[in-house]
Amino acid sequence: LGDVYKRQRYMNSCVSVGLIVNTCLRRVYLDAPTFQWDPFVLTACLLCAPALVTHVIPGLAMYAWVHACILALWFPLCWVIRRLESRVFNTMNFFSIAFRVIMRLGMTFVVTLMLQSSYNYAVLFYSRYDELGYMGILQYEWESRRWGCLIEIVYESIANVLQFVSAFA
Repeated sequence: LGDVYKRQRYMNSCVSVGLIVNTCLRRVYLDAPTFQWDPFVLTACLLCAPALVTHVIPGLAMYAWVHACILALWFPLCWVIRRLESRVFNTMNFFSIAFRVIMRLGMTFVVTLMLQSSYNYAVLFYSRYDELGYMGILQYEWESRRWGCLIEIVYESIANVLQFVSAFA
């Protein structure tokens, strides 16, 4: 288990976090209330409930100031982008569609990054607080997002996929 922490594989789960993010953003883009009863949102939250309760929510609370700084930069940008969307990109041409796709990908990226970081902060807080300290956890998690670490994870993922596929060949 200690080796897992060294390799920085905390919440590399775009499936579970992405499921929640995309179902909630679906509500936003449908111009429906985000927390109105929706089977997709409910299912996504139920699937991720243990991780949300034990790691994501405590991580959000422990490092709320980090997320507040990100949101302080992101919300004004979103406001400008929504104004552009309603005034300039309100038709169904190529540029309007590309603008909406890029906006959605950006929003998904920011929210997913915040949820994953919160989970990682909590994991590091629970397991290595004595060793790293409060600010050391932020630095340790940030360093795990280097290109070298990401390329190593992609390389191992490709090897796992090839092994899985070869089992059926």
